[in-house]
Amino acid sequence: MAISKTTVCSRIEVSYDLSEAGNHILHVLYLETFDDPDDDQLPVISKRYVTIERYDTEGNATDYSNQDQKVIDICDIVFS
Repeated sequence: MAISKTTVCSRIEVSYDLSEAGNHILHVLYLETFDDPDDDQLPVISKRYVTIERYDTEGNATDYSNQDQKVIDICDIVFS
């Protein structure tokens, strides 16, 4: 059987970058579980951290459309 991957958004923190006015930052923790019911060494859980800033280094709005829906919703609120 194939290994399955499940991703869960575990934590979202919002901070404010004091060095750049108006640049809010989201710190997101994703927990990724890899499992195969036929493998007694699994499941394995991996942590993945993502940092999303309101603006990129060129001053353009950051594209966060590939994130979890909860993260997108919070970005829409915080970055508006």
